[in-house]
Amino acid sequence: MNGPLKLELDKAQVDAGLKEGYWVVLDQYGSPLQLTEKGKQYFSGFDNQLGDLVTGKKTVRLAKQFKPEVLEITGISDADGAVDGNLKQVDCVWDVNFRGSDVGKVLKLDPEKSTFLLKRYDDGWRLETD
Repeated sequence: MNGPLKLELDKAQVDAGLKEGYWVVLDQYGSPLQLTEKGKQYFSGFDNQLGDLVTGKKTVRLAKQFKPEVLEITGISDADGAVDGNLKQVDCVWDVNFRGSDVGKVLKLDPEKSTFLLKRYDDGWRLETD
């Protein structure tokens, strides 16, 4: 969960975003996509613009105002390189609250699973970034 949050969308989700007007297709082959003004309210852009040419998957970055909400911690363990338990690997399930918008319903988004690192410092635990 370091850096901008990213969601991998399957072809049905990409098509739903097109229909709802979150993005438009710039060429006849369905790639690349461009965010519309409506889409820019929720997303900041796409990674891997070519996507998976067979399945039509795309990766979209969420706009920075949207933060993950942890729904469940599914595991905590010492991470590689931990000394006296100072580095923990945390597995969790998270979702995004789109603040009353239907974007999550339109795209039929499911909660995501991620792993992140916490490091203990003198003043407490901090999320480690890449």
